[in-house]
Amino acid sequence: MFWKDVGDDLWRFVKNVFEMGSYDAATTETLMVLIPKGDHPTSFKNFRPISLCNVTYKIIYKVLVTRLRPFLNDIISPLQNSFILGRSTKDNAIILQEIIYHMNKKKKKKGDMVFKLDLEKAYDKLDWSFLKQTLIMFGFPANITSLIMHSLASTLISLLWNGSKTECFTPTRGLRQGDPLSPYLYVFCMERLGEMIQDEVRVGRWLPLQASANGPSISHLFYADDELLFAKAKPSQARVINKILEDVCSISGLKVSLEKSRAFASADVTRNRKDSVTSTTRIQFTSNLGKYLGFQMHHGRIKKEDFSSIMDRVSNKLASWKGRLLNKPGHVTLANSVLTAIPAHNMQIQWLPQYVCDHLDKTVCSFIWKGSTNKGMHMVGWEKITKAKKNEGLGVRIARKQNIVLLAKLVWDMLKPSNHLWSQILSAKYL
Repeated sequence: MFWKDVGDDLWRFVKNVFEMGSYDAATTETLMVLIPKGDHPTSFKNFRPISLCNVTYKIIYKVLVTRLRPFLNDIISPLQNSFILGRSTKDNAIILQEIIYHMNKKKKKKGDMVFKLDLEKAYDKLDWSFLKQTLIMFGFPANITSLIMHSLASTLISLLWNGSKTECFTPTRGLRQGDPLSPYLYVFCMERLGEMIQDEVRVGRWLPLQASANGPSISHLFYADDELLFAKAKPSQARVINKILEDVCSISGLKVSLEKSRAFASADVTRNRKDSVTSTTRIQFTSNLGKYLGFQMHHGRIKKEDFSSIMDRVSNKLASWKGRLLNKPGHVTLANSVLTAIPAHNMQIQWLPQYVCDHLDKTVCSFIWKGSTNKGMHMVGWEKITKAKKNEGLGVRIARKQNIVLLAKLVWDMLKPSNHLWSQILSAKYL
């Protein structure tokens, strides 16, 4: 609406920023809000700080991100998948699930091990000098490096607390969650860790895992601050891993949360060997890695409890809605946009059992006609409402068909020529 009044001035300001490599500190003034991670936060560690940057600042760095993104596929290793065009969350999850299956079937006492690391407040702890060295190492132009570092060092942050602003303060480390450039800066910093690991692999000190005889070797997988490390289950490998992590943490400011990190070993690795690895890394072994990137990792025969979280999430969504305030078209819209979308994430890599799909379909059907009050009657058959709208139906998606479509896409991606690491691993093993 007001572009004709401010457009030319804003364009000139952004142009001068890229030419000069700096700008008025007022542009970086930021409001920070604390989003609780759970229902009852007890300390500041239980909050996620989100920065509300102003529009002018976001325009500058969205321009920079737009210029940077086309080159990331050539710069960033295929072992890192976050925020890269053509790569997705499911890539790492597919590889980890296949590796877990391989490790459970392996019958060698030395076996393999995987570390699922949790980095404590990774964005908030990152050291700026480490970031600057990283940008220089990756060949960022001097003016762009100066611009990025200026945006961090000149930031003025006010905490938005109980509806009012606190006094401004200037941070001395960390990346702001909410800054459009922050995820990409973090990816570059993690790539340095990946290169340090690859150096150890090349000289033979780090022995990576290989899921099949003809498949690629894997030493690590990164997705933002979710890190996976793979190696042979030997005390000597534990010492190599521990040394790498200590070196990275000392120069980057990052810290591994030992309480939240877990290790998993092949089926026949002895208890003594696990204890020896734990004494070096101080990371405890587990028989189940739980969820990774929102996907439940399976460690054996599928059980009903493995999918209870999906069914519970659907039920909780229904309980929180005021169904009696919505008309029937509103129920259909919510069922299609939310209820059927919740299981879609897991359906990308997993075949949901028939009883799970039946439960989801029954829940959706009941919500359409009864809402969250559980009062009412089913006025039209399930076959009718699941027909496409062009065929005089309501277009409600059936869970089983949705699962088939998503997995068919996965199979198609595996069969066609692909640079995806997960596709190379599965193709080498099964095709």
